[in-house]
Amino acid sequence: AGVPAPRTRSGAGLGIRSAPDGAGSRTHSFASTRPSPPYFLCVSRLVPYKRIDIAIEAFNKLGWTLKIVGIGSEMEKLKKMARPNIEFLGELTEEELLGYYQNCQALIFPGEEDLGLTPIEVQACGKPVIAYKSGGVLETVIEGVTGEFFYPQEAGALIKVLKTFQTDKYRPDDCWENAKRFNQEGFKKEFQIKVLPIKKHIDKLKSHKASGHLVLVWSGSGWRWAEHIIKRLKLSKYVDIISNK
Repeated sequence: AGVPAPRTRSGAGLGIRSAPDGAGSRTHSFASTRPSPPYFLCVSRLVPYKRIDIAIEAFNKLGWTLKIVGIGSEMEKLKKMARPNIEFLGELTEEELLGYYQNCQALIFPGEEDLGLTPIEVQACGKPVIAYKSGGVLETVIEGVTGEFFYPQEAGALIKVLKTFQTDKYRPDDCWENAKRFNQEGFKKEFQIKVLPIKKHIDKLKSHKASGHLVLVWSGSGWRWAEHIIKRLKLSKYVDIISNK
C-alpha cells in the first residue's frame, strides 16, 4: 500500500520524524469500503494542547460518529465528556491504524502543531483533513483540495465546517499527490542542500562565541520541518529559517 508507515500510538508519545516514511514512494491504494455508520477520525496523544476536547464537544452536539486513536493523561477526562457516538480506540498497531485512516471520512486535527505528521499520513491514504487554521497544516493541507480549515479554535467553528463538508469532493489522488511532497527522501535532499553548506559558518560562530546570525531562505516544501530540526540541533541561536513561498 502506498502510504506512510504509521507509528504505533501510545500514551508515552509519538515518534518524531522529519516526514512520513515512504509517502508517495510505494504503489498506492485506497479503501473501497464505506463503513456504516461513516466516521471521522482523531489520531493523537490525549494531552491538553492537542485540543481533542474541541472535537468531542463538536461531535457531541452533532451526534456523528467520531473515533479517537491514542492514549494520554487526558483520556479519562475526555471519556467523561464524550457521548456514546464517540469511541476511544486506545493504542493501535500500524496495520489497524492504516485501516482506520483508509476508511474514515476525514481526519479531525483541532490542535496547533509546528509539525503534525498525521495530516500527511491520512492524505497519503487518500483522505482529507479538517484542521484548525494554524501551524504546520497551512503548509501540508491544501484548502478546498485536500481538506478544510476552521477558525477560531472552538467547537462552533468546527461544526460550521463539518455541516458543509462532503468527503466525495476530495479526490484520493489529489490527497496522495500532496502527501508525496513531504516524503522523507525529498526533504532530506533539500535539507542537505540548504543546511550543510552553511555548517562551517555555524561552527565558526559557535567556536568563537561570535555574535551574528544566519538567515536561511527555504524555497520548497517542509520549511517547518527544517525549522524544527534546527531547534532540535540547538542551532536556533545562530540560524533563522524563513519561507519565501
